[in-house]
Amino acid sequence: MMNHQFSSYFMYMTCLLLALGQFTFPCLAFSLHRSSVSRSQHSSLELFGGVLGKQETSGPPVIIDIPAKNVKVGALRFLMQIYLVGIQNEPAPKSWLTKQGGDGDLQVYFKDGTAMVSIDFQENGVKVRRFGDAPSLQYMLQESVLLHGILDELNNVAVEVDDIEQEKRLLQLNEPDDIQKARFKLPARKA
Repeated sequence: MMNHQFSSYFMYMTCLLLALGQFTFPCLAFSLHRSSVSRSQHSSLELFGGVLGKQETSGPPVIIDIPAKNVKVGALRFLMQIYLVGIQNEPAPKSWLTKQGGDGDLQVYFKDGTAMVSIDFQENGVKVRRFGDAPSLQYMLQESVLLHGILDELNNVAVEVDDIEQEKRLLQLNEPDDIQKARFKLPARKA
């Protein structure tokens, strides 16, 4: 019985995530489908007002950088997708849209189209970058809420799971307080 419930839930979540990939934000007036990694990064820069020549040398700012001993990339990305689907309607319906980029990152778009974040999962850490030269005040406030929620989820997976051995966790930190260090670098404090 438990196996059947899990299978049903897994199929439901998979269908939901696949369906989300078919939608676009009308206010962004562009398709989220990208054909390649480099085009994905360039399109995001162009979309959010970045100047390609200037941005390519320095790149978008890294907001969160969490080094790790090991990251189970696929499983952590899937868990984060489920989390982001759960908060897509906060603070209002259709506030956020999550899309998986061509290079496996999660791109999280805000409804006003002024900026977006990209969550990149690598075997040696997690990085979050912001794309957009002039994010709105509303975006910046909601981004802070979003990033604190993401850090909470990463903390739950890496630190708060006493019943899972360190080597089997989805995120194995170099230092136990790396997530807290990343939290203190954010411009807004957790409410």
